[in-house]
Parts: sequence; structure tokens; C-alpha cells
Amino acid sequence: MWSKRQGFTLLELLITLVIVAVLVAMGAPAMTGLLDRMRVEDAVSRWQADLTYARQAAATYNTMVTVCPVGANSADGAGGAEKSCADDWSRGYSIFMDGDGNGAVNEGDEVLHRRPAVDQRDHTRASDGMTLIRFDTEGFTQTAGTLVYCPSDVASELSQGLVIRSTGQTRRAIEAVNCEP
Repeated sequence: MWSKRQGFTLLELLITLVIVAVLVAMGAPAMTGLLDRMRVEDAVSRWQADLTYARQAAATYNTMVTVCPVGANSADGAGGAEKSCADDWSRGYSIFMDGDGNGAVNEGDEVLHRRPAVDQRDHTRASDGMTLIRFDTEGFTQTAGTLVYCPSDVASELSQGLVIRSTGQTRRAIEAVNCEP
């Protein structure tokens, strides 16, 4: 008497694995675009939140607050060593109370927040001359311009920007932005 066996044959298992492999290969490029889009959204949202925080801190504490990109070999600003702003926003940035308004972290300046470098695959670009953003005691800034975040490629269609106005307000720029010099 023959009994019915339950399970898969080797051929059925191989066909199922081939189908799964084809589906994964077709879905991988779509996932890359989704992950790039999410990285851009996250980075620009953080920029906007950090600049709003810096503006509010300047008005609340009635002092100048500076946001500036950190240099390649920048330390934490402790010990009285002067740490000046760099020009590459992709390395991260610091937000600090800039009591003397010199755009550098001095011994008496309090660092309010630090943001680490962006993903190594991505690029940033700032408007010409935007090596720092300084908010005065009323929340205004003399540094109006745009910060742009580009995922993976300097000409990515997923790039987004953040426009900073002289009033200290920010808004998103989605169209026609890229990181090409």
C-alpha cells in the first residue's frame, strides 16, 4: 500500500527559490530610491528643527547663537581652544551661544547642540559665503541663503533644500536644487 507523502520535492523547492530571487532582484532598486528619499527627508527636517531651535535660543537667552559646520579635525571646543567654522556642512555642525559674536567656540561659549556628519554617500551644498548662520537677540540673521542635501549623487532628483531668510524663518525648497558646484 502506498501512502501519501507530505512535503515538497526538490524541484518544487528550486522553482520557489528562483521565483523569490527574481522578485527580490526586481524590488531592490525601488528600495534604494525609497531609502534615499527617507534620508533626505530626515536630514532636511533635522536642519529645519535645529535652525528653529537656534533662533528660539537666541531670542530666549537674549544672546547671539551661531550654527556653523565643524572642521575635519575639530575637537569639542573645551579647554579654551578656539574652534572656528569650516565651510563643509556635510561634516556636521555645532549650535552654540556666541557671546562675543566671533563665530568661533571660545572658552566662555556654551555649545547647545551638535549634529554629526551626514551619510558618507550623500552631499551637501550651501549658498556662497554661508560658512555660518548667526541669529541675533531678536532671532534675525544676516546670513540668508540655501542649504541643499543630495542623496547619493550631486544631481539627484531627490535633492531638497532649506531656504533661510534674513528674518530667521526657514522653508523647504524641493524643485530645481542640486549639489553641483
